[in-house]
Amino acid sequence: MNKVYTPREDSFLTMDCVGRVPPLERAVEVGCGPGVVMKTMLERCGEVVGIDVDLPSLREAMVRLADDYGRVHLVNASFLPFRDKCLDLVVANPPYLPSEPEFYDPSIHGGPTGVEASIQIVQSAARALKKNGLLVMTASSLSDVESLLLQTQSAGFSPRDRLEFKSFFETVFCFIFSLERV
Repeated sequence: MNKVYTPREDSFLTMDCVGRVPPLERAVEVGCGPGVVMKTMLERCGEVVGIDVDLPSLREAMVRLADDYGRVHLVNASFLPFRDKCLDLVVANPPYLPSEPEFYDPSIHGGPTGVEASIQIVQSAARALKKNGLLVMTASSLSDVESLLLQTQSAGFSPRDRLEFKSFFETVFCFIFSLERV
């Protein structure tokens, strides 16, 4: 990637969703980019970890979140490298558009149906979250949202809340799921 992701409507929608979660102790954002959503997470959570594969984004997040040193941690990784049942919240605004044969950008394309990257995050979150832990996930109407919802259900998540933003060509959803682990 040559350019750090500039927050757009999907980022702001994700921040609004995060604002709806109760105060929690430990949270992770997968694909934290420049740390804009993490700033909102720090208002709700005691400790926040940001994960991203893009080093320039992590550098920008480090600058943005410098005042929260000690409560915020940044990791260069692609998914959740955490032990089982240790997190209270996982937040992800992953690449969610279906891949195009003539053009592929991993920062926006989430796989052939647009949800493959999201499903990997759901599976990792199901392992890393405590019982009743929360998953905040953003998706697009241009992708296979129904498949994503079925995968979250089969991983043990129940829907808790949903926000959406409509534009002229798509609807962006932000879901809050609760892990109903036995």
